[in-house]
Amino acid sequence: MKTWLEGSDCGTWVMIIDNADDHKLFYSKSESKRLASYLPLPRSHGSILLTTRDKKLGIDFTTGNMRNCIELTAMSAIESEEIITSGISNGDDGPADTSSIHELCSFLEGHPLALVQARAFIKRNTMPIKDYLKLYSSTDSNKIDLLSQDFEDMYREPEIKNPITTTWLISFNQIKVNDLKASELLSFMSLLDNKSVPKVLLPGNTNTVEFHNAVGTLIAYSLLKTSQEGKEDAYELHRLVHLVARNWLRIEKTLDRWSTVAVQTLLDHFPAYEYKDNNMQLWRKYMPHAISVLEPSSLSVALNEPLEKMRILLRVAQCLILEGNYIRAEQFSREAMDIGLKELGNEDEATLIAMGSLVTCYNNLEKWDQAQTLGESVLEKRTRLLGPEHSSTLTSKGNLAVTYMRQELFDKAEALEIEVLESRKRIPGLLESDLLSDKNNLAAIYRSQGRLDEAEGLETELLETSQHVNGDEHPDTILCMNNLSLTMYTRGRHEEAVALREKALDIEKRVIGPEHPSTLASMRDLSYFYSELPRFDRAEAVDVSLLDIQTRLLGPEHEDTLGTMARLITDYMNLRQFDKAEAVLVPLIEIRTLLSGFEHEDTLLLMSSLATIYGQQERRDEAMALRTTVLETRKRILGTEHPDTLDAMVDLVYDYYPLDQLDEAEALIETVIEARKRVLGVDHPDTLDSIELLSDIYLRQRQRRDREQGRRRGQGRAAARLRTWTHESEFEFDHMSDSSYW
Repeated sequence: MKTWLEGSDCGTWVMIIDNADDHKLFYSKSESKRLASYLPLPRSHGSILLTTRDKKLGIDFTTGNMRNCIELTAMSAIESEEIITSGISNGDDGPADTSSIHELCSFLEGHPLALVQARAFIKRNTMPIKDYLKLYSSTDSNKIDLLSQDFEDMYREPEIKNPITTTWLISFNQIKVNDLKASELLSFMSLLDNKSVPKVLLPGNTNTVEFHNAVGTLIAYSLLKTSQEGKEDAYELHRLVHLVARNWLRIEKTLDRWSTVAVQTLLDHFPAYEYKDNNMQLWRKYMPHAISVLEPSSLSVALNEPLEKMRILLRVAQCLILEGNYIRAEQFSREAMDIGLKELGNEDEATLIAMGSLVTCYNNLEKWDQAQTLGESVLEKRTRLLGPEHSSTLTSKGNLAVTYMRQELFDKAEALEIEVLESRKRIPGLLESDLLSDKNNLAAIYRSQGRLDEAEGLETELLETSQHVNGDEHPDTILCMNNLSLTMYTRGRHEEAVALREKALDIEKRVIGPEHPSTLASMRDLSYFYSELPRFDRAEAVDVSLLDIQTRLLGPEHEDTLGTMARLITDYMNLRQFDKAEAVLVPLIEIRTLLSGFEHEDTLLLMSSLATIYGQQERRDEAMALRTTVLETRKRILGTEHPDTLDAMVDLVYDYYPLDQLDEAEALIETVIEARKRVLGVDHPDTLDSIELLSDIYLRQRQRRDREQGRRRGQGRAAARLRTWTHESEFEFDHMSDSSYW
């Protein structure tokens, strides 16, 4: 056949070789077994079209002539969407469920077979795209099941398997046979995050021919591509390859082995959690890979070294704390503590470190009771086991002092911090800069107690020390600046407080990032400072930016997000931009109603604010209707004499003013006065305010009566003058127009 096709008598021909993926089959060292030896040489009258997943094979087949190679890249977003939507009815999704389509195509990263497979499943089950996406996104197990679904393809032979998982598993097994080093790299990388895998993390010597050949094999199979992580080489796996390769380890029963290798590699490279510029850059680079390794889907439950897992859990948790990701840090700290309790007992130092990490998370998540209970337990154990002046014991005391302070147990907090400072001063060789954290806590206690002179003096000293030792852009220096600005603000020195907080915030955004919780807290404080000056336009700008970040990071229903929305509404109202205030307030009421209920006090307060906005917009009827709803709800929930109910009555009185309904206002405020006399007493400020409001109503009523009497007197004089004029000029009057003239 080879000889005949190469001859000129056979006519023109095209030979198609599909799925030519086995390099050894084509180019065996044995001439008799080399398939390429039996293929005709391409002539002017004949061509060979070969498809392969192995780029190396394709290049060898064309003898290195890249002009004869056509490399198929991932599909574009438009092409991907066309494949997904082709032949699918929108159903309940409606004509424009573009967000679900975009998201699904993004997950599948333009892989043609995965797209066709997804479309087949959606079509066969008449499933809305958003439901498929929800199913796909739920668990890794569901992803694997969906990617393993077979589908009909009229262009393939019946015995050929269609699912993408089968296709890749065949490739993985071929790589394992042909290039063991490449198979090992793929196994290891499947446990890390699929993006930006630094070359330095990869096992073995990366400066050998074997390593570069292995990387070349994975790239040739389109399983891997190179990327740049700063100035360092890095690699990236296709998201679906990453998922299927991890499942391959389970099938091959090698997950235990590679989990252990991955954990140990990260322990070797992941830096300690103390703040240093280089450490911070490294842990941010390695963090996604450590978190990926610690996920249940990648880390074997039967890991032979649980203490190794505990070590990496703790290291990641403590770095997450410095990053401000307290929710994730709590999760890892608790898991580390559970391992410690099981493997080491509740008095081992590693277990106590995990407990201390968890206390820090509780403090930052405002879980005060849990922080206090666990913090006191850790302190008791360390005092007994290590002694009262051991550095770990002092750290536990400092953490517990913070818990007491935030629970407003200031005397207990102060006593603990003073103990810590006195003990640390007795440690040989200790520098003043080593006391920064504890002294900052003590200054915060002084501020909370109203001892502002002591607080400011200590904070000024600490700022100078930190600037000298750490420099202006160290997190400890930023903390000192923020604390001092807060004390200045509390003392009424608003301009100085704003200037210092603006400087600190600018540094904070550069050093720890614009979305770190500490940065967001500084933005919130600066908004308050601006409002006090008042600089409402600047407060608005800060709150708009803060709301955008919080909505994206925390979600629209998070309490911090809702608090920023409330401040932004106040900004707009102070700027008399009532339409903008309404645009933020209406969705805030909807969210608060969903979270807390229509009758919750927070919801009712927001409704009262909306009524105020309606009044400013001259929408009197809507304002009155909303005020009445709030009042009736408070009467039913709280009773007629509850202070909040009486406040709602006063709000309604003010709404009567523009409508000149003074009699209704008088009756309502008299009810309020009588109730406040009984509940609060005659001399209470709220009672006196109500009496003053009644006096104002009386004054307005008298002014209204005077105006009415004045009009009547004027009308009487006009009528008398008219009669006189008519009598004197009867003829002329008869010729005037009709009464409409008057």
